[in-house]
Amino acid sequence: MPNFFDERSLQFGTNFTLEAEDESLDLLGEMSATGGYEAIVGRAIEMDVAGHMLKVLALEDLIRTKRAAGRPKDLAVLPVLEATLQMLQE
Repeated sequence: MPNFFDERSLQFGTNFTLEAEDESLDLLGEMSATGGYEAIVGRAIEMDVAGHMLKVLALEDLIRTKRAAGRPKDLAVLPVLEATLQMLQE
């Protein structure tokens, strides 16, 4: 199904997933374990994505949101995310 992302969608939605080929991009206005933008922006990390500087969710917050979501696809990636966090902290 094609992405339909317009002003009306933004007015009535909070979270969006954009699909492109085999990749997806989650645009989240609220997350179950961390709250909204104001709650996480101070911990967000700036990254260059395709030539644009974007704030992305800190790894610790990503782990919390994946655990809280509890979906099989989120739980399956937790060991990799937690191992990555541990490597970065060492």
